[in-house]
Amino acid sequence: MTPDVTICIPVYKSEAIVGNAIESVLAQTYERFKLFISVDPSGDRSAEVCRRYASDPRVTVVENQTRLGWVGNVNACLDRVDTPFFAICFHDDALEPIYIERLKPALEAAPNAVAAFGAMQRWGTVERLVQPENVVGAPASRARACLDGCFPAYGLKNLLRSDPVREGLRLPEIGAQGFVADLPFALAFSLAGDFVSVPDVVYRKRHSTDSVTAGWKEFDTAEVTEAQNLLRLHLLRVIQAGGLGLAERQELVGMVLRPRGGDTRTTAEQLYHLADDLDALVPTLLIAELLGNDAVAAGRFTDPVGQQAARARSRVRLAKNFLRLGEAHTARFYAEQALRLDSQSVAAHCLLARIFIDAENAATGGTNIEKARAHARKATELDPSNARAKRLLAEAERKPGLMRILRRLAAIAR
Repeated sequence: MTPDVTICIPVYKSEAIVGNAIESVLAQTYERFKLFISVDPSGDRSAEVCRRYASDPRVTVVENQTRLGWVGNVNACLDRVDTPFFAICFHDDALEPIYIERLKPALEAAPNAVAAFGAMQRWGTVERLVQPENVVGAPASRARACLDGCFPAYGLKNLLRSDPVREGLRLPEIGAQGFVADLPFALAFSLAGDFVSVPDVVYRKRHSTDSVTAGWKEFDTAEVTEAQNLLRLHLLRVIQAGGLGLAERQELVGMVLRPRGGDTRTTAEQLYHLADDLDALVPTLLIAELLGNDAVAAGRFTDPVGQQAARARSRVRLAKNFLRLGEAHTARFYAEQALRLDSQSVAAHCLLARIFIDAENAATGGTNIEKARAHARKATELDPSNARAKRLLAEAERKPGLMRILRRLAAIAR
């Protein structure tokens, strides 16, 4: 029989418990499956325990030469998925014998579904039965449920269609021991299709004080803040690629940027520290409105990293992207923010000169041309050989006067 389900077990330092996870997979009542076990080196007997099952023709055991970490080890498992369906059973958890038997038909009966799950029994330091509830509807609705924490099962503890993974979806490397790296993965699946459920208990999750997730609670404030922002970046990238409308994307971005557990920064500061890596998202205008709040505009934050010049260059890149899209107001915001970080930025002065010249040409009068000249002059002072700065200064000196004459003539004609 050709297997159509792959069960993966990523293993690390679990000699006393990994056998239980393996045996729970081998006890499945559904027979058309194969088991892939990826073992990270840990100095204990975990690999030896796993090798005991390698004689079973359904089992493949790979011992990694270097430690991949939980994210890298899960991704190594995903690299081996070549069946229509797959699931992850973590080394300290266990599947009920009916796991595949009950979930696979539910998934096959729902063509729009990408995941199926049942009730989850939590045990150990946490004792609780998590009841199943379908997550279906429009992609944005499913994504909201994911970001709200409403999923009744973790994204990695469901029976999943393999199409997204076989197309390249993986867990992101977030650092800080893979801090909540399964959330972007679950979000991507939520955008891909429905999550359907069965009423049976099919998964048993063990909670302990030595688990990876328990270790996340031990991070200091700086580590949590950095990890939260990296997590946000990956969530934003998933939203960007999700094929949603602008209003839906803006709503989801707002959810991503809201404070999370352990956050010590305001939304304004979160945006500030994310801005370096948001360039790829700019064409969608996801953050244009969100960046317009007073706390950011007033610059009421500092750069704790001390890399103002590098961050200024990032703001200039963002400003250029917005200017190309015709979003002059947002481009000005970023260019002015760049100057607050680095007052010697020739690129920022040139951008603002361009923005104010264009504003003068479009307006019926005002002081834009004086601002344009000031920025162009400053740019040429900072870099006398800069050809662009020279052109902008020449344009600021002559063109607006002509435009005012043309506007007066147009007014007389009316």
